[in-house]
Amino acid sequence: MQLESREKLEAARAAVAALPQVAAVEMSEREARLTALPRAGALILQDVSELTRRQGLQLKELHLESGRLDEVFRTITA
Repeated sequence: MQLESREKLEAARAAVAALPQVAAVEMSEREARLTALPRAGALILQDVSELTRRQGLQLKELHLESGRLDEVFRTITA
């Protein structure tokens, strides 16, 4: 997700990271972007969407990416 402003980026990162189905959150301060990585087999789009609505976060974008190569590698080698 990409926030409209960097002001709430750290608070948003902490809130997303606290979701039980989220394994990790990557943050790009320069782009005000967070990437949430789900726990194995978890679907997190709805939880993240509801969280942003409850927190009143203004988003530029929110989208779902299919698996990334590093996630596939972690799954195979775990």
